[in-house]
Amino acid sequence: MALQLLRYMVRVWDYALRQQARLWPILPVVVYHGAARWPIPLDFQSLFEAPEALREYLPAYRYWLCDLSAYSDAELEGEVGLRAALLLLKHVFRDDLDDRLPELAQLWYDLARQKTGLAYVGAMLRYLVAATDRITERDLQQAVEAAIPEGGALMMTIAQQWLERGMQQGEQRGEQRGEQRGQRAGLRQGLLAGIRLGLKLRFGAEGAALLPEIYHIEDVALLQALQDALETVSSPPELRRLYQGTQ
Repeated sequence: MALQLLRYMVRVWDYALRQQARLWPILPVVVYHGAARWPIPLDFQSLFEAPEALREYLPAYRYWLCDLSAYSDAELEGEVGLRAALLLLKHVFRDDLDDRLPELAQLWYDLARQKTGLAYVGAMLRYLVAATDRITERDLQQAVEAAIPEGGALMMTIAQQWLERGMQQGEQRGEQRGEQRGQRAGLRQGLLAGIRLGLKLRFGAEGAALLPEIYHIEDVALLQALQDALETVSSPPELRRLYQGTQ
């Protein structure tokens, strides 16, 4: 990590020199949110195996580690967007993520009412779905209802808007690929991307289990029907029945 950070800093300093400026001071910071404590030394010189007599001639710096596991939730302060992001990072890989969802939902609700806040909420929802398969749409809905009964409809609208946006982006990526590799193949890839996102959002791991079967579907019209059906089906088996017998 220390070597990787040094590469980043050298790029910044190279840019400063090209701007005919003096080297800018940089405070290297690492935000860590893994399940275990950070095991890597914080100083650059620890990477070298060298006699003590040479130490003073070796480059030396330290980076500041912000290990979220070392902080209580109460210590993760700041404006609502920062607090929501830090809490999500801290708990996303932990078994207590379900217990923290109501607090996260309240923060998301507060954030969504701010100017440009909806974009941040969408980014956190995308990260939540990509980082873990333990959370379903039902889990999110229950958390919202527990935290803010009057805001449940709004939060579900936000989640649905994010889902639809993800599907549309998948279709757009597919159409762009289609210009180069054939429109049909590109559209298929876009639909698969949208279905993958939708399954993970609504049904978590149980929904993702259908993907190996769905990846074998070549019929673009059927894939479009499956994507549309994600808004109404109540379970993965119900979605499976739509394509069983067609392969």
